[in-house]
Amino acid sequence: MKIQEAASRLRFEEVECCPVCESSQRSPKFVSPDYLHGVPGEFQYVTCGACSTVYQNPRVVLADLGLCYPSDYFTHVAPDASTSLDPPDVNNWTYDLRRAVRHFADGTSAAGVSWVPRLFGRLLAHFPPARKWARYGVRDPLAASGEGNRCLEVGPGAGKTLRSLRWIGWQAVGLDLDPHAASTAERASGCTVKVGTLTSTDLPDESFDLIFMSHVLEHLPDLRPALQRCIRLLAPGGRLVVVYPNPESLGVQWQEKFAVNWDPPRHLVVPPLKAIVALLNATGFDRFETRTSAGSAAGYRKIARQYRAGRTGKGFENTKPSLGDRIFGVYESVLVMLGSRVGEEIRVTAWKAK
Repeated sequence: MKIQEAASRLRFEEVECCPVCESSQRSPKFVSPDYLHGVPGEFQYVTCGACSTVYQNPRVVLADLGLCYPSDYFTHVAPDASTSLDPPDVNNWTYDLRRAVRHFADGTSAAGVSWVPRLFGRLLAHFPPARKWARYGVRDPLAASGEGNRCLEVGPGAGKTLRSLRWIGWQAVGLDLDPHAASTAERASGCTVKVGTLTSTDLPDESFDLIFMSHVLEHLPDLRPALQRCIRLLAPGGRLVVVYPNPESLGVQWQEKFAVNWDPPRHLVVPPLKAIVALLNATGFDRFETRTSAGSAAGYRKIARQYRAGRTGKGFENTKPSLGDRIFGVYESVLVMLGSRVGEEIRVTAWKAK
């Protein structure tokens, strides 16, 4: 069934209060079509008058949100059967070097690693790009602190990050609302991927040392119950890492409703940094590290320009950014390095008390 036919059955519900702070104060933000996949209709977004969260109102009901995705969405594409579930360099000298870097950076075991990779690993562990390389693309907030620790990735996509988490020592489990996506991620990662939501899935309390959500939070209709479930699932001292679009990014300020960050109708709620930290604090998390990232700024601006010019749908996402896009990306990166919170992605790490 084509997405236009399926999406014609979408149901909507009125949102009485802000999904983040529960205030009933709000003002219109914008009305926009679906620029990416062409779901019929226009979708309304409002801004909370208390915490500045942007949310869809009326919003697509959660049970119908899957109708807004095409059949060839990346989480439905079967993994390459030739892709090994083992690290690509498991029998190569670089495998020991990666283990050595992780040993000095994260405290994981380096049993059996000779002195040569240990020497270079001690040096490389000081550099963020080397640490990311050693973890097969996994950034510092997701580092494993020892063998056997358990992590949960909510919305693992096609399973690539979930697989890397397993490779670096996590006992990794995935969770996805879409059974097809869950099956895809399970085959690609070699990890169990459960079907359901944070609030509906039967998982033991205090059973995870890490919960990771990348570009999932904006799809959750009710953030407070989901985050309350996260803190119950985390062991004492465990951490939650969330990554999601920044509603106050420089790209949003310049491109307005054309900004990629909104992605109507799939994004239901997009809280600013202060609002999400306040909610996490109210939920029970007691320590935070926050930042924004400008890594996708040039690409986001390129796509927003296409939307503004009337070009919709897929097909131009692989074109190279223009000189203006790249200059914009550099400008945003400089602002972020100087301490401005205008990057395209918000990244928050929150810890549960020990």
